[in-house]
Amino acid sequence: MTSPSFSSPSLVGPAIQVQKSPWRSSCHRGAVWMVAFATTLMRWSGWRVIYILIFFGAVFYWLLGQRTRRGLVSYWARVRPDASYLDRWLWTYQHLVRFGRVLMDRQVFYHPDFTYSGSGLVPLRKALNSGQGCILLSAHIGNWELSAARLNAISRGRAAIVRVIDDNPELRRLIESHMGDAQPEHIDPRDFLAASLRIRARLDQGWLVCMLGDRQLSGQAALRVPFLGEPAPFSTGPFLVAGLTGAPVFMGFFMKRGRRHYHVEVEEPLTITLPRKGAEREKALAAAVHHWSQRLEDVVRRHPQQWHNFHNFWQ
Repeated sequence: MTSPSFSSPSLVGPAIQVQKSPWRSSCHRGAVWMVAFATTLMRWSGWRVIYILIFFGAVFYWLLGQRTRRGLVSYWARVRPDASYLDRWLWTYQHLVRFGRVLMDRQVFYHPDFTYSGSGLVPLRKALNSGQGCILLSAHIGNWELSAARLNAISRGRAAIVRVIDDNPELRRLIESHMGDAQPEHIDPRDFLAASLRIRARLDQGWLVCMLGDRQLSGQAALRVPFLGEPAPFSTGPFLVAGLTGAPVFMGFFMKRGRRHYHVEVEEPLTITLPRKGAEREKALAAAVHHWSQRLEDVVRRHPQQWHNFHNFWQ
């Protein structure tokens, strides 16, 4: 498949530099001690009791996480613009309950009561089995931490995820302590040169490199493209990597369906072709970013309570 066409250049804004990362302070407020407490309690009571207690934990999070609450209300105003303000506030609470369940699912994903299914995995497996390096583009939706563990198995232990390693080190250690060898290799993108060399090396070695296309580091280049009715910043990094290396881009999402079931959706691969320079290069890059934002919007609209960016994404 060729690079997606871009039919509305006027909808895409110029490249921008994102100056701050508001999600770090808002997304995980209180999550560390709550996960630690729940994990300890779960050893004695089982995971079903914890899932009931999540309703009470979400109340605490909802009351004290003012910045998170504002971000979610802003989000629901875009997802459900015709809804009342009271409905949006109610949905923010339900949203936090769902997030709490996702966090705890990462602790008990090995339990036999949890089941998994997938669609679109055949082309990805075929590419990896042939020794071709692939990019998996996903977002903070569904259970992306758990998807990395599952895809690490699909790639036979040859998977890496590009992410800030210590954005919340206490929470990360708690989660990874229960995932054991299932977790993929991590590549920290803050050291741009080292990360670029590592990503290129892993792709050349036929690895699956997972990237999250819905957050940017401070100073990272992005494009503003339409998302839920308003321009929002999306990183150009994954598409630049794909264009420079020739690695196919698979868009994938690991969504919760029911209380104990997850389904991975992997789409047909995209091949990103970027001209060397000039307006044609910018147009091709804008087309790829725009295509990604619209695919993500489609998934968000189908699963609105599984979107885990708890800040004003459009700022």
